[in-house]
Amino acid sequence: MAEKTVTISISDIDEKCLLHYIIDIDANAQWLLQNKIKNCWTKFRTEWANKLTNDSDFTDDIPMTKPELIKLVLARSDYKDMEEKNKLEF
Repeated sequence: MAEKTVTISISDIDEKCLLHYIIDIDANAQWLLQNKIKNCWTKFRTEWANKLTNDSDFTDDIPMTKPELIKLVLARSDYKDMEEKNKLEF
């Protein structure tokens, strides 16, 4: 699986404000993103375990590893990411 690099731009003024409260902006941003990923994975796993359990057409075992479950879910015809879900609302 490929690694992704995320770049965040902030102004000099915003940097000064942040450095008043934190020592390392990059480390703090990494920590925030890792915690968001952890929370999203927990929600994803719970949501899809429930959906798969209640899907009478799905008769296989639910994958226990993160890569296997995500691969399975993304291959389903009923899967929609946030961008697709937002298009349905308008």
